[in-house]
Amino acid sequence: MAMAGNLGMTIDLSLLPIEEPMRDDQALFSESAGRFIVTVSADNEQAFESLMLKAETQSSTIDFACIGNTTEDVGFFEIRGQSKDTLLRLSITELKTAWKKPFGALI
Repeated sequence: MAMAGNLGMTIDLSLLPIEEPMRDDQALFSESAGRFIVTVSADNEQAFESLMLKAETQSSTIDFACIGNTTEDVGFFEIRGQSKDTLLRLSITELKTAWKKPFGALI
């Protein structure tokens, strides 16, 4: 979303619904079969949360949380650790360049 829309984005790892304590790098890069990142507009946030709560009552517990948002600080991607310290702050342009580089003229 940040790269496609050239939007600023802030992610706060302290908001992750984590059962067991883990380091910031583990929280960022650990994988599980049931973990998804979803982007929802502010206009649809309440409806999305209602759907998640409804699904939770129909099956087992579904952990979900809003862990970030797009920002007015256009063009920067920032990740804050569980202690609220800034772990990463890079321009979207830098990230996009690094992402495209291995593809050369294909993109």
